[in-house]
Amino acid sequence: SREVHDDDRPCSPFICFLIVRQEGNNAHTHPFVSVYEAYKKSGPNVLGVEALQGDDGCTGVKVNTADGYADYLFTATDMQAHHPSKRVSFCGGLGLIREKEGQIQLMYLGCGRSLKKGNFVLESDHDVYAAIYMQHGVWYYSATGPVRVKIGKETKELNEGYNQKL
Repeated sequence: SREVHDDDRPCSPFICFLIVRQEGNNAHTHPFVSVYEAYKKSGPNVLGVEALQGDDGCTGVKVNTADGYADYLFTATDMQAHHPSKRVSFCGGLGLIREKEGQIQLMYLGCGRSLKKGNFVLESDHDVYAAIYMQHGVWYYSATGPVRVKIGKETKELNEGYNQKL
């Protein structure tokens, strides 16, 4: 049986939260990711969901959308480095990488220390909630504490902030 709860965290432009608890299967030792899409007349945007081959203690999915995005969602049960997908390293509770035409548009790290893919790195010495995202060709970040951001060859040390230009 499952219980569904609204989460009182504020939504970002990209992510809102819905909590689903499953009885009889301890998510602490068997993490899971689910995808839920609500829609009306316009029809669904989710074209498909693929399970990713993670490692012990980490799982993830790739979500392909009608508007051309590929979203990679990861969750883990511990604060160890995991490799839930090709060229991806993740240490945290929740990770999200959004790509369009193979180019990263967004990286979100929820209660974690590191999310890396290729030349993109979002990391901290402490558990943080942080994101880097592109809007209209400009990179921004939000973070609950100090973070290091690498895009390409450029690395920046950044303080806590919300919707700040990189």
